[in-house]
Amino acid sequence: MELLSTQGLPAFGRAAAWGELYATRMSQCEFTPGDKEKFDAELRIGKLGPVKLARLTVDRCSVERKQAHIARNAPRLYNFLLQAEGESTFYHCGKEAQLVEGDF
Repeated sequence: MELLSTQGLPAFGRAAAWGELYATRMSQCEFTPGDKEKFDAELRIGKLGPVKLARLTVDRCSVERKQAHIARNAPRLYNFLLQAEGESTFYHCGKEAQLVEGDF
């Protein structure tokens, strides 16, 4: 299993540095921390045949994937999310979804 984390990244600009690191394994997006003074994140990646399994653990933040982040010639990828702990709010194409622990 591969492990990426913010450990060792400089405190100043950590979220941006994490976004760049995250993009090397997953997809391009922007992380905006809820707390500008502290931001920690961890990504664990494994494979089950052709399926990539990822566990993302992040401090409170906003994650935004803009049109500019999506390459026009890239293969289509699909994400399925299991909210293992805590809660989150997802916005997509004008729709909002509130997720709590156990939601898929």
